[in-house]
Amino acid sequence: MEDYRVLLNAREQAWVVADPDVAIEASLEVVKDSQTTFGVPSEQFEEAAGFHGELLLENFHYEAARNHIAAAVFSSCRTAGTDGAQTIAKLDSLAYATELSGDTLTSARLLSDLADRIQKAKGVDHRDTIAVRERYALALADLNRSDEAEAVLRQTLAAARMSFASNEIGLINSINNYAFMLGTNGKLEKAIPLHAEVVEKNKAHFETGHSRHIAGIGNLAVALLKAGRTEEAAPLIAEQMHLVKTSEQPSVYEIAVALLNRADLATAEQRFSEAREDQKLAVEIYEKIYGEDHPVTRRAFQKLWRTLLRLQDKTALNIAEKAAAHANNRRNALGFRVGSTLHRERNLASESEVQTLYLDSLWIAEKRDSLSVNNKAFPALQRALQSPVSRAFGGAVARRTAAARSPRLGELVDQRELLSRGWETAELERIQLLSGGPSKSTTSLVKKSQLQQELAARMSTIDDQLKNEAPDFFELLRPEPVGITTSTGLLRPNEAALLLQPGEFGTHVMLITATGVNWHRSNWSRDRIDAAVQRLLFDAGSAIKVPDEIQERWDDEGRGYLSYDRKLAHEVYRELVAPFSQELEGISQIFTIAGGSLSSLPFAILVSKLPSNGDDSNASTLRHTQWMIDDFALATLPSLQSLFQSRTRQTVSRTSGRKKFIGFGDPLLDGPMVSRSIQSEGNNAASLEAGAVFGVDKNGANNLVKIDKVRKLIRLPGTAEELKMLSTLLGPDEGTLYLADKATEPAFREADLDAEIVVLATHGLLAGELDFLTEPALVMTPPQTVLPGDDGLLTASEVTRLRINAEWVVLSACNTAASDGREGAPGLSGLAQAFFYAGTKNMLVSHWPVRDDVAARITVRAIELEQIGEAESRANALRQAILELRADTSLDNSDDHFAHPYAWAPFILVGDSQ
Repeated sequence: MEDYRVLLNAREQAWVVADPDVAIEASLEVVKDSQTTFGVPSEQFEEAAGFHGELLLENFHYEAARNHIAAAVFSSCRTAGTDGAQTIAKLDSLAYATELSGDTLTSARLLSDLADRIQKAKGVDHRDTIAVRERYALALADLNRSDEAEAVLRQTLAAARMSFASNEIGLINSINNYAFMLGTNGKLEKAIPLHAEVVEKNKAHFETGHSRHIAGIGNLAVALLKAGRTEEAAPLIAEQMHLVKTSEQPSVYEIAVALLNRADLATAEQRFSEAREDQKLAVEIYEKIYGEDHPVTRRAFQKLWRTLLRLQDKTALNIAEKAAAHANNRRNALGFRVGSTLHRERNLASESEVQTLYLDSLWIAEKRDSLSVNNKAFPALQRALQSPVSRAFGGAVARRTAAARSPRLGELVDQRELLSRGWETAELERIQLLSGGPSKSTTSLVKKSQLQQELAARMSTIDDQLKNEAPDFFELLRPEPVGITTSTGLLRPNEAALLLQPGEFGTHVMLITATGVNWHRSNWSRDRIDAAVQRLLFDAGSAIKVPDEIQERWDDEGRGYLSYDRKLAHEVYRELVAPFSQELEGISQIFTIAGGSLSSLPFAILVSKLPSNGDDSNASTLRHTQWMIDDFALATLPSLQSLFQSRTRQTVSRTSGRKKFIGFGDPLLDGPMVSRSIQSEGNNAASLEAGAVFGVDKNGANNLVKIDKVRKLIRLPGTAEELKMLSTLLGPDEGTLYLADKATEPAFREADLDAEIVVLATHGLLAGELDFLTEPALVMTPPQTVLPGDDGLLTASEVTRLRINAEWVVLSACNTAASDGREGAPGLSGLAQAFFYAGTKNMLVSHWPVRDDVAARITVRAIELEQIGEAESRANALRQAILELRADTSLDNSDDHFAHPYAWAPFILVGDSQ
């Protein structure tokens, strides 16, 4: 074909052919002929390849479409330039094809680049900019980054209300997308009015049977269902189904959506068999349109999966096998490329849910034989329990292994970590710029993209070197689940590991001893576990967040100021631990590895024997209660893999002449001196959120410390006494103290942290909710003005850059262990994660602010028992110190005593305890 018009004619002919296979074949011939006649790159090839890709999209051949459109983009970049209008248009098509093919991660990156290009060419408020930003936000949501997606969509809606007329499609899309994301994030009362607004606008703009009108009705109905307003949702779902049935040419997609919505209504009304039939048909439709690996299909599969589990249908295992395999493939596909850590962290919750449902499916299918447990259930439970802390532990082992080979490799790993964090910070800052409104500059976005490209290239070079010179680095960085034989071999005859994962249909618990593994599923669902954990933490004195009406009810139920619900604590023990009573005979130490809200629970406060009918606030009654800590020494582990790494790979080099102890505490603050006691609980600043002391710079990117807020925190002189007691115990020549004006951030960073014990006794700031860039931090003595490297806050990210060669790190006086017991909240704080990554082997951390008259008696005594050899492990040393404190009757009165868990149970040991 020498005449280009012949190519165009062939293209048009392919478009009008009724048989799609014939059309696709004809279009492909055009692509081949244009490549032969005009070469690549050429405008003719771009047009032919791009058209062929669009034709493939129309006929659901997404992967093939993606490849042809990518070829068109490659050619266009060379003929029209990377920022040319043709290139941008084809890049848009490529992002769409990538999204439809199910590769959401790549689609998000393409849309991010596209947003930058279109905004640069057309401006921040242009309609095309708004549209592509919205697609980018929806891609973020598919990557489990819905909070960030909501922020972007909030800004695009504000821009759309200014750029579009009242009933224009662009504005309707923006309202619908923002409403959808609010609903995804549980903000249904805000989402419902917006969905209703979409329905009204659709009525004014489209005919009654139009697909957009039908979709709007369905979206409103789903939001009402989620909000529990079933009676309002039911007629809307019936209307949606009627409109689909009476439409002249309903699309199969519309039919599938209507079926799923009707199934949701049936589920809400507990008509599960009816829901199952609608969901099966919807899944069949989606599989034909998108294939089984597409996110839309997977979401429909999950709805059907849950329904089958509710019906105790053993065929749930068929879906479970596919879902678990897909989760594993998705995890492996992320690999170790730049940005993978960020996406892995966002995917932890969704993967944990898949693995937990997989366990439920195995359970109801009665696949509990030893082979199934070994090959399926045991690794699934470990994957369900993955956390940022376990990955930080693996990162530390990988880094030390590389450094042991050569200092140069250790330096490369450090550089890699800095590059990775730099890329992730730039990514978060880009999203903040995209969600920050018209005042944000396009130049900043472009610079962030360029920075990310530079960081990615440098990281790729380092990865190539590590693969060649330290091939096991990446295996250690993200270890695979440990097998049963290996796990049982790690444990001593007196040790056991308890793995616990709450789920929608029950709580899975596995007990591992040196002789084998046992599996139990409690009927207590995630919701029931969450409620119990929050109540126990509330009674124990943790500053948890619950609605005012719940707190008032709990206050009214409590009998006395120091009441503790011992009956509930025993019920939790009965459900989760007691089923293994026979296997626990002869066990004196238990490692707990818990997911969900259980990761926030110190298991020491569970009651192992049915409590007597005493006063739950009475000192004698509490003192004579049989607690789990009476029966076992307890330690928490980030993961089973961390125990394997600790006992087989990790070594802490015992440098000759190193100090036994280094302590930082009592930072010099301007607030009043306050003794940490039960009476001063309300004044304790340990629960202050980071949002109260962090600011945002003019570009909405970096956190600036409001140093005056830090300086006004209360002073904690009791921390100095605690550190002095520890110094006296270990010998004045065996350690170094940094108190008051010496307890500064630069001093800690420059100190020789090659000590057996490192103690920080100070305020802890939790990660704030006002800005997603804030992070937890320890308060040090603040400077007069903020200086580079010294703002009075030792943040988690700053800790990760240090090297702490310590057997123990003790974080005393603040909430350094856990959050408030809500589902989804991290069981171990970002501070614990950071110290593990820095090299810590064991940590003593607190679940709530620790009293002055308790802190030293627990920490100093536990260390003393371990040092003089009167405890067989650190966990046992902590247990003995707790039992001694609880037995002390010297303080007993109606308002205060040491028998309450608030006094004796704030600390937990995290690590292998040896």
